[in-house]
Amino acid sequence: MPWPILLKFLAEYFRNHIDVKRSTTITQVDGQYKVLQYQTDAVHTAQQMLKSYGGVFLSDVVGLGKTYMAALIALQLDGRCLVIAPPSLLGYDNAGSWESVFGRFRVSGAKFVSLGKLDQAIQEGVADFKYVIIDESHRFRSENTQRFALLKQICQQKGVILLSATPYNNNPRDVLAQLALFQDVRASTIPGVRQLENYFYALEGRLKGLDRAKDYDQYIRIVRENASELRNKVLKYVMVRRTRNEIAQFYAEDLKKQQIAFPEVTDPISLYYQMTTFENDLFDATIKMLHPSVLHYARYRSMSAAYYNGDKEKIAEQGSTNLATFMRILLVKRLESSFFAFRETLKRFITSHELMIKTFHEGYVYTSRYASNKIFDYLADGDQDAINDLIAEDRAEGFPASEFDPLFLAHLQEDLDRLRDLESRWKVLSRDPKWESFSKELRTRSIDGNSLATQKLVIFTEFSDTAESLAKNLRIIEPKTLLYSSKSSPEERRKVIKNFDANDPDPQDEYRIIVTTDVLAEGVNMHRSCIVINYDLPWNPSKLMQRVGRVNRVGTKFNKLYTLNFFPSAQGDSQIALTESARVKINAFIQLLGNDARLLSEDEDIVSHQFFEDLKVAPQPETQSELKYQNVITHIRDTQP
Repeated sequence: MPWPILLKFLAEYFRNHIDVKRSTTITQVDGQYKVLQYQTDAVHTAQQMLKSYGGVFLSDVVGLGKTYMAALIALQLDGRCLVIAPPSLLGYDNAGSWESVFGRFRVSGAKFVSLGKLDQAIQEGVADFKYVIIDESHRFRSENTQRFALLKQICQQKGVILLSATPYNNNPRDVLAQLALFQDVRASTIPGVRQLENYFYALEGRLKGLDRAKDYDQYIRIVRENASELRNKVLKYVMVRRTRNEIAQFYAEDLKKQQIAFPEVTDPISLYYQMTTFENDLFDATIKMLHPSVLHYARYRSMSAAYYNGDKEKIAEQGSTNLATFMRILLVKRLESSFFAFRETLKRFITSHELMIKTFHEGYVYTSRYASNKIFDYLADGDQDAINDLIAEDRAEGFPASEFDPLFLAHLQEDLDRLRDLESRWKVLSRDPKWESFSKELRTRSIDGNSLATQKLVIFTEFSDTAESLAKNLRIIEPKTLLYSSKSSPEERRKVIKNFDANDPDPQDEYRIIVTTDVLAEGVNMHRSCIVINYDLPWNPSKLMQRVGRVNRVGTKFNKLYTLNFFPSAQGDSQIALTESARVKINAFIQLLGNDARLLSEDEDIVSHQFFEDLKVAPQPETQSELKYQNVITHIRDTQP
């Protein structure tokens, strides 16, 4: 065979193992950005993975610049990019938004779409895009949603770049769903695991029947074994993941040259609050009242077989059960979040029950199977404000009251009477012990030698009601307190950036404290502060990583970062097992992906899993013959003009 033809044959046969061009086209990047070696190496490896397997996870821990890495990748792609991101990460008013970064990096031809408008993107056409970049891809960890189905349609026959520091949340299927956006789960191209779907279900099956609390040691042992196997068989081929500790170790020289140092994230500080005997008794009585053996939750189970006698195909038994369970947990969590939030929720529950009883007597029952499904979408996002709006809107279809068993109306009335009784008992309570405990912490606690009351603070809560009450109380102590939630205006968002983003070119000092819901847990830098306070713990513990990530950014001027966590009371936690669930989920996450800081308590491990070892090399050939010919091709490539 002639030598040129042999070279052509070898180059084509081993094209997936040939190192891609390492240039990151830095000349096109705005001069204000530093060229960091750990980022350019990640770009290099991600290109290889994208070329070999059709997709890649950019999953470095929060705050290391994944948006910039994606922009550098986009500079070198041979086609247009469709960028899908949460609405908070879109728009030119935020220097860290996708439009702003792509503009400064001079990436042309891209289109930016909110993850809530995927149907609109499909209608407008996606055929012209060769690549899809999905930010916060963990939001698509469930295949059983309409939103996922739309995204999968968009991603067909396209290269997919997934950005998430927390691609794993509850179980291995979280990762499987995201893999399915660029891999055929029944015929994958990942070496050694052709049947991805069967493989992931087998991992999950090993944990079946185990109780996370009662069988903790066995559960964690299997989680650890699953994690090791999943990393070695699947993730090492398609994921770029580094912790700060690894980057500080392997890129020490470049970081020193660039005058960048990562701060120490200190162990979290635990906060608790004490109730009086009267408050404790009322709290206990409320927990008992909210139990499903007392409260029927009929309002949220209207389409169950126990109540609905109409068309059996319309019965939504599981959805009704799930929604009723969610409503009970919602009430307990709001009780834990703040007494104010609980009172406000009671008012809304009472009003909705009164309206349903009224319309029943008028001949109709209005309910929404749509709302049940959407609530769990929003729950996965941690978007409590959207859940509240959905419940309030109650987008519903009407059913004749005659199709419902009389027991439904009886249980509705019983629930309403009990809710009214609870409301009357809570009206006599004048103080909030959690707030009083927190205000004392502000006055007496010292952080790094300085009073907490004098420092710039970022305070997170799950619920907008709690945020409003907390901000109102804080303004008595510190008038420079800013409140932000999903209801806030673009102008208020600009205030957040001006007052808390260290990268803003025109900083202001109008506010010292920000109180916000998880709407700001993504997409906004707040690293003019070094202190994050979790006034309540989120449903999804990955949110804790994202919250701390708001201040743990490249370029922070602080040497140490601090986290303060308010833990739920023993009474409330016994009902929802939030703390134990969070600990188990965090442990499972650490076993799979590693971490570089503790989130809940000082007894958490800090672990790295050597994803770094595969970072600077192409996917490895399977045989010695492939290795031999790859070396030949590499020599040819490196010696040709």
